[in-house]
Amino acid sequence: MQHKSPFQTVLVVLLAIIPLAYLTYLYPSLPDKVPTHYNISGKIDAYGEKTTIWIPVVIFSILNIGIHFLFKALPKIDPKKSATQSPAMLAKLSTFLAVFLVLIQISMIQATTGNTSILNKTLVPAIGLLFALIGNYMFSIKPNYFVGLRLPWTLENEDNWRKTHQYISKYWVTGGIIIFITGLFTSFLTGMIVLFAVLAIIVILPIRYSYLLYKHQPK
Repeated sequence: MQHKSPFQTVLVVLLAIIPLAYLTYLYPSLPDKVPTHYNISGKIDAYGEKTTIWIPVVIFSILNIGIHFLFKALPKIDPKKSATQSPAMLAKLSTFLAVFLVLIQISMIQATTGNTSILNKTLVPAIGLLFALIGNYMFSIKPNYFVGLRLPWTLENEDNWRKTHQYISKYWVTGGIIIFITGLFTSFLTGMIVLFAVLAIIVILPIRYSYLLYKHQPK
């Protein structure tokens, strides 16, 4: 049954509005020049007019709402019609993404006041937590063309899809926890290095595993 409760839509819209309202409140007190770019160590390396802060905040808020409605539409537009089997899971995923984007937006706004430590200590742990949460739901996700490891052989073989995503789930949850802990207790640079290293592992190994399954499955 398709998830039709309006509560989640209201929640996502409210979450998308929070950063805009917060920036509106802080804007008069912001300096004329605000950080616009950070290097790999999390240090500010470019400044711009304070009006530029509106661009990423507005884009993220629009993206937030857009992702929500895309996820709601998946059961209707999925050619395999498998997304109709997991509307509750898709609803939870879109809510997790909404919270993630709001955290990043709030941290970006705080960084414009000169408090870059919040952004440095929020970005990597938030990404790690998101990976872990997505990994948890990967375990039982059904074959579809929008969410998951969408390779020719996973889409054509349900057994390959199921085993691959159970394999992915283990690595994404473990990798997400490692990124989360590293981001909390080490420098931003160390956290980014661990993030990219773990990301390479949790993407490459499942692709390799899935391909090996495909090569050994009966023709």
